[in-house]
Amino acid sequence: MTREPNPRVIHAQHPSSEWHTPEWLRAIAHEVLGDIALDPATDNRNRLGARRYFTRAENGLSQEWFPSDVPAGPVWLNPPYGRGIAAWTSMWLFTAGYFVTPHLALLPARVGARWYRSITTSVQLVCELNGRVRFDLPDGTPAPEHARWGNVLCYCGPDRARVKRILDPRGAVRFVVPLPSESRKIAREVRALERRGQMRLVE
Repeated sequence: MTREPNPRVIHAQHPSSEWHTPEWLRAIAHEVLGDIALDPATDNRNRLGARRYFTRAENGLSQEWFPSDVPAGPVWLNPPYGRGIAAWTSMWLFTAGYFVTPHLALLPARVGARWYRSITTSVQLVCELNGRVRFDLPDGTPAPEHARWGNVLCYCGPDRARVKRILDPRGAVRFVVPLPSESRKIAREVRALERRGQMRLVE
């Protein structure tokens, strides 16, 4: 009996949720955010050159992203694309709203998923990227194929007009008016995660 491909896996030949940001998207992240204060879901290569970063072993979902002795700043997020993605996007949105610093996230366009609806109605701007992204493998080489679905960049921050100009050549950009009800729901989800001791990363 043959098994159907796992729809949560970004490449059929590589059953993992760990896919790294290609160079052209790293350049966009720096153009939008400038100096990146935190990359909570990366590896020891720290490809974005963030001042602080968490690897899979450290599990960014179990860390305090900006403790009292660390100044808040821009956050880049390219989370694992497995079952834990809702926890990552909730934490990212909560941090963006609490610290009011620019945040940018690269996410799969999973239309219909509850977490996707929450984030795309709560940010300032969404860019549906043209084509499909060819991610990097953990060793830094490009993946042999493009992703199986499209991707979006989601932005929270005070300068969405400038960010729109940066992203316009890369995809369809739309402004979003965040809904207060969505923001309250996200805050409740984050508090629930904290009560459960956070969620662990899922391959």
